[in-house]
Amino acid sequence: MRRVCMPLLVGLTAGALGLLAAAPAQADITDDQVGGDAGDGQLTAVAVSLSGNGLGGGDGSDGGGGGVSVSVQVPSPCWWEIMEFATGEWIYQEWGQNYDELDDPVGPGYDPGFVYPPLEEIEAHRDEPGHWAFGTLLNQGDSFEAASECFDQLVAANGGAHAIWVAEGDTPPQPPTPPVPPELLAEVAFEHLDIPVPDTLRSPAADSYVNLPTWFWVQPGDGPRDGFVPLEVTATAGDNSATVVADPDRLTVRSSAGVTAACSPEQARRSYASDLPDSAGCSLVHTRSSATVPGLAYAVTATGAYVASWSGQEDGAPVAGGSLGAVTSPAAEIALPVAEVQTIVVD
Repeated sequence: MRRVCMPLLVGLTAGALGLLAAAPAQADITDDQVGGDAGDGQLTAVAVSLSGNGLGGGDGSDGGGGGVSVSVQVPSPCWWEIMEFATGEWIYQEWGQNYDELDDPVGPGYDPGFVYPPLEEIEAHRDEPGHWAFGTLLNQGDSFEAASECFDQLVAANGGAHAIWVAEGDTPPQPPTPPVPPELLAEVAFEHLDIPVPDTLRSPAADSYVNLPTWFWVQPGDGPRDGFVPLEVTATAGDNSATVVADPDRLTVRSSAGVTAACSPEQARRSYASDLPDSAGCSLVHTRSSATVPGLAYAVTATGAYVASWSGQEDGAPVAGGSLGAVTSPAAEIALPVAEVQTIVVD
């Protein structure tokens, strides 16, 4: 195994080998790294598949819960870093001319030896435009375990050498696909959670009447998202996954007449039946008719509130996750005419 002599590291200490010796700790991955800034290191695009009844048609699915794939950018723990000083001629002079003497250790902080490309390759690129790139590691979470595993795969694909030639105008090969943390997958799943407008029916179906309770409920429908039911989205990348679940919490029905009903999921899903008490369903009572209201009808909105949480899997081990807070549906808008029955009492 060939190793780099210390005198040859002058140009490298600020680049690849500087990171090898004292790589900065990578902070926990946050949502601004979804297609955003990686800080130190290189971002790698990773495909994430999405499934679940919480997906809506607007994200490319059919609203039925599958067939959606998105891409996220994840910092890679290793990559090929092009060194501007490492031209074909420079490397030939520093390595090719001293190839049989390159057997000293790299120095403190880096135990493995540096493996050179074959002398024939160094000589072949001497006069070519381009630069040499060096395998680089980045410690994440104060650990080199992931970086070392990534690095081993990186150099194995390069025949074991720790440097690779990159011709002018080319880019280095992509590093191995990094794992996507469940926390980031949870953010992706939550971002694609689509809360449907509650498909609301009422009784009476036409005009209501003053002092008559008007029932509202979310009809069950035929699809997996219909009927004010729990919604979920699972994001999967490799061996890691995260599932976001939104549980129905409250259906709020609000009238422009100033009356409001806040109903449990059970009340919101219960359709009108004459043998049920008014408390069993989600109902409003209007004390004035809508005869003087523009359009001759009160504007009623029905909004579903959910409580979201997530859990995940990382390398086959469960991840507890936690709460994501409240999420609210768009409002269903209902025009409700309210009539008034006039009676004459005769003694």
